[in-house]
Amino acid sequence: TKFSKGKKVEDEPKERPKDDKVYFKKFLEDWESCRDRHPGQKEIIKALFEQDNQYVFYRAGRKGAKTTTGIDVAWYLANEAPNRVGYLCYPTIAQGIEVVWEEGRLQTCDQKNDEMRDKYVEKVDDNKHIVRFTNGSFIKLIGTWTEARGRGTQPDFLIFDEFQDCNPDYIEAMDANLSAKPHSECLIMGTPPKKRNHYE
Repeated sequence: TKFSKGKKVEDEPKERPKDDKVYFKKFLEDWESCRDRHPGQKEIIKALFEQDNQYVFYRAGRKGAKTTTGIDVAWYLANEAPNRVGYLCYPTIAQGIEVVWEEGRLQTCDQKNDEMRDKYVEKVDDNKHIVRFTNGSFIKLIGTWTEARGRGTQPDFLIFDEFQDCNPDYIEAMDANLSAKPHSECLIMGTPPKKRNHYE
């Protein structure tokens, strides 16, 4: 929040892009160069964006950079086309806030600086935990155990982190919602279960 002469000054709204292809091309250049991605992350990106899989499951341990991958994918999908709606889902909203919101990871594309945020984010809502982009798309942080079962909402993309601890009723409802929406995508991320390949 900016202040001038003791009064709060609202940021000037960023101009909406006039050409979606030009906008996404510029975004893609910045997005591809904003970090070095390890081979596991590249496989996930390839599966979603080159092989056009609707559902991709990323199982990795604590050092698999799942959180960064989820944020990375969310930013790509939000900026790929205008007015898209995306949910970044955690078991609880408190967990999501602690992992990606408090330190500004989701708001900055998980960068140490604000370069991506300054270029592509129009507004951040700290109460509803929404990042709104200049192309009209937004990402909302969701806690699966506190949402009203997810019925009646049809996001363009869903990203689950710590999937094994998420509310199964919410997952089931959102699965039906995704099926009803063409070209929707879902990235599911989790740590390996205690018993090999056994998820409840």
